[in-house]
This record gives sequence, C-alpha cells and structure tokens, in this order.
Amino acid sequence: MQKKEYYINSKDGCRLYYRCWEPEGGPVGVINLVHGFGEHSGRYNEWAQKFVQAGYAVTAVDYRGHGKADGKRGHASSMQRLLDDIETLLHLSRQQFPHAPHFLYGHSMGGNLVINYHLRRDRGELKALIVSSPWIKLAFEASVFKILLAKMLVHVFPSVVTETNLVVEHISHDPQVQEAYRADPLVHGFISLKLYDVITRGGNFILKNGHRIAIPTLLMHGTADMITSYKASLYLGYKGREKITFKSWPGLYHELHNEYEKEDVFRYIYEWLKKIS
Repeated sequence: MQKKEYYINSKDGCRLYYRCWEPEGGPVGVINLVHGFGEHSGRYNEWAQKFVQAGYAVTAVDYRGHGKADGKRGHASSMQRLLDDIETLLHLSRQQFPHAPHFLYGHSMGGNLVINYHLRRDRGELKALIVSSPWIKLAFEASVFKILLAKMLVHVFPSVVTETNLVVEHISHDPQVQEAYRADPLVHGFISLKLYDVITRGGNFILKNGHRIAIPTLLMHGTADMITSYKASLYLGYKGREKITFKSWPGLYHELHNEYEKEDVFRYIYEWLKKIS
C-alpha cells in the first residue's frame, strides 16, 4: 500500500489537506471519502486500509474549517464553498485514477454534502454514493428559542461559533474510539451559525429532492444513533427507493465504521459494491 499526504487548493485558494491510500497495481475502483463535522480524514486511516486490501484506492480531504485545512474551525460561508472542496477532491482523484470507477462516500455531515453534490453538481462522473449516518436532521431538537435566535443572528454574525456539546460516548460503543477522539488535537467541537444554517438547509433540500437521486446509493444508519436522525434517513430511503439501498444497523451508534461490528459493516459495503459493479 502507498500513502500520500499533501496540501491542495480549492477553487477560492483555501488550502485543503489531501490524503490518498493506494493499492499495489491498478485499483478496481476509487472511494472518495468526505468526513463528518468536527473531525478530519486522518481518522479514517484504518477504515481506508480495509478498502485498499480489497483492491480500492481511497482519497480524502480535510475540507475547510476542519483538520489540517485552512479556515476558521467549524465555519464555512456557503454550501457552494463546501461543494467546491468536494469537486477539488474529485478532480484530483480522477486525474490520478482516470480509468477506474469513482464512488463518493460521506459520513455524517459528509453524508449531507455528498448527496447535495450529486443532486447539484454531478455530471455523470460518479458510479455510486455510499452514505453513512448522514446529518440530514439531528437526532435531537434544539429549543425554539435557540432556533429563533440563530435565525436572527446568522445574517449579522455568520462566523460566530458556538460549542456543539457533543457527547463523545455517543459516537461509538468502543471506549478506545471515544478516548482517541478526545485526545485528537485535530478534532474540534465548534460550529458557526452560518455552517449550521448551511447544513440545515442542505438537509431540507435533500428531503425535498431525494426522489432525484439518479445513481445507486447505499444509505446506512444505526438505529441507536443519538447524534443524527435515523428517521430522516429512513424517510430518505423511502423517497429515493428507486436508487437507494437502505441498510439499518440495529443498536449501533453514529460511527458505524468505529463500532464493534465494523467488520460486518465493511463486508456489507464491499458486497454491495461488487453487486453494482
């Protein structure tokens, strides 16, 4: 396996941090990975290696406001800028692997972004989507007061950040995963009013336009997820049922790839990829 890491520039000059895991010989396909909110692509090293062992190359970036990328932590000014970051990733990935099919894989906020990318920008370059525990809606409701306050302030102080108060124990049942998350200096727990608004609107757009998903999509969610809404994924799976394979994981938390059952999760993804290829 070969691994590469370096900085690349998005369309507006924002530096993103690029990672690539490559098998020996030509890959059977390329998994282009988009991480979740508050984290970074380096947290997927072990997960990426599983795909490499199966013959796939994996590419990823830390998008703006996250990991080693430029930008204020937890802030992005628009959906357009975030989709630009994904487009930058895909452009480089297709240059490096021009003859392999390309898949777009998003977790949590990344799941929101990859679906929005397909609905808004995909020009037929993607073979399929893999979406894990997407942030379409949160699993909990903010108070009406906080929602109204955010709506009033987002236009005045868009880059002001607030703490997410994430309960780390809810990302995975595995205490080692929880401790690694707490100790990771590249993980943060802040979100700007604007980014929250962008992702909320993006989730609403997905629910309204899910029937327009036009490529095979594997949508997975744990029933015990206390961070993002399982019910929202279930609804999307029904609305886009012509193209979406919905897989429910009973009792699993938010990070399916970091649960004790991660081998089962990977095997399911791998078999689905073989089926659609």
